[in-house]
Amino acid sequence: MCCVSLAAGFFIVTHGRQEKLFELFELQGIWSSTLYSGLIAFLLLLMVYAVSFLGNARYAGQGRNGRWFVFQLVYGVLLTLVLELVLASLLFWIQGHWILETAFFDKLFLPAVLFVLLANACYLLFFMQQVRHEIQIEVQVKVPVIRYVPVSLVMPEKVEAVAAAEVSEPALFYIHNGEVWKKNFQGERKHWPKSLKKTMAGLDPKLYFKCSRQWIVHRNAVASIHTSDRNIKVRCIFSVRVLLMVPRRNVQAFKLWLYGDEDLPLP
Repeated sequence: MCCVSLAAGFFIVTHGRQEKLFELFELQGIWSSTLYSGLIAFLLLLMVYAVSFLGNARYAGQGRNGRWFVFQLVYGVLLTLVLELVLASLLFWIQGHWILETAFFDKLFLPAVLFVLLANACYLLFFMQQVRHEIQIEVQVKVPVIRYVPVSLVMPEKVEAVAAAEVSEPALFYIHNGEVWKKNFQGERKHWPKSLKKTMAGLDPKLYFKCSRQWIVHRNAVASIHTSDRNIKVRCIFSVRVLLMVPRRNVQAFKLWLYGDEDLPLP
């Protein structure tokens, strides 16, 4: 970021000048102006990086790339350009000039816009292609002792079923960052080579439910649920970094599968 910022600052300062490259190095005040412009470019890069990092944390692996793009456009491009105008105005004011009386908008604003757009594109592609690995926490479970204390949703017979389940039995299949993963009842995660559609075709529908296009859950892996007006949030007996939401169109089918009676009220 420092090297790119200094290069961008040097380009901004020397943009439109007729001197040759070696002659530019001898211009009076070239290095101080490059340092000032490079500092502004560094702050812009830092803001674009922060926006991209937050967008990755909020939208990655959830099938919400459209919202991620809008988030990046609003905060990474538009708000960063506002910051650019504020910093440029402050720099000209320190030098005793008003920005509208300079050639900033005629010669420098368009390169600054292109610089911000290029930075957003690079960071956005970087975070979208990055596969974030979940933190693996080794949990030793002694059957039939259950470390998780269930809420009222988990019946005693369900606890016994979890305790008796094979530790390698799949408890959850889900998509994260475009890849399919499998977790067993110990919370251990492994890469899964099949799609969720093909996976569900080979599972027992009495034990597994395909809640959405993003995940499949085992009945005994459900610890609790939280309802809202449109969907259901599911919590498993182990930690999962992705958000497990049952969309509205599948709510009634999920309740029928989980309870065996869709008219049974949810807690």
